[in-house]
Amino acid sequence: MKSKPSLAKWEPIKNAPKRMILDSLLDTYEGFRLLLKDPDTSETLRITFESPYSYRNTNESYLLKTWGELEGVAKSSFHIIEGSQH
Repeated sequence: MKSKPSLAKWEPIKNAPKRMILDSLLDTYEGFRLLLKDPDTSETLRITFESPYSYRNTNESYLLKTWGELEGVAKSSFHIIEGSQH
């Protein structure tokens, strides 16, 4: 039996701000890039994936209640889904 996907804290960088805003999502010849901005300092973090196997953009606004009920979500800017097919 496959395990159910679960949300886990991800730390790609040390001391990341607790809250970051997605400023840009780009898929160009330079690669797939995320530009994240710290709303308090306006510093920008650039994450580049040179050749991702795949990615999926999903409107998750309907999950706001669910996100609010998950423990630990507000304690980190970055999360991954463990046990996902993607």
